Amino acid sequence: SRIRGGFVDRDGNPWIDDIQRNNVIKMAPILDSELKTPMGQTYSGPGDLPEVAMSSALESLPEKRGSIIAVGDVTVKTLLDMEIIPDIGLIDGMTKRTALSESDIVDMGRFEEVKNATNPAGCLTPSLLESIEGAIFSQNSVVINVDGEEDLAPLYIHCLAPIGSVVLYGQPNVGVVSQITTLAVKERCRELLSMFEVK
Repeated sequence: SRIRGGFVDRDGNPWIDDIQRNNVIKMAPILDSELKTPMGQTYSGPGDLPEVAMSSALESLPEKRGSIIAVGDVTVKTLLDMEIIPDIGLIDGMTKRTALSESDIVDMGRFEEVKNATNPAGCLTPSLLESIEGAIFSQNSVVINVDGEEDLAPLYIHCLAPIGSVVLYGQPNVGVVSQITTLAVKERCRELLSMFEVK
């Protein structure tokens, strides 16, 4: 159904409204601490061995699950190093706000398709939205190379992804966060997005 497919809520309304779809929206300062709190289950492990936390996160996933969507260069690179190609990966060439060293750069050639998006820090853009939407509809594994920052992307990903999709992202100095897309998660993301301001 269109609800399970992640397109609409129980009332038939899209999860992302036209104002958000057509404008660059900026995070309100009030949301800063809210968005620093992990949405989902956190798996900890040593910072220099990210595969430890990632293994725990992957082992905990239900057998019947949707696509794996990885957000952040370290998260994507860790999966690739474990010989797992996520269905969708989002990268921006940075970790903890600093440029990656040569050895940590994600090999985009491991994915079947590359999309490019522009998304300034603290914002969400139509460019990022279109790239995520295109990746979700694609039959290929897709990496989205973001010029800017991909930190807020999970808000759009959960709103757009089918129920049961798995979103993985790194939590600096802690480990990996795993969040399965559900109607409740979509509602929460929509609520947070409603507090963003048109730039």
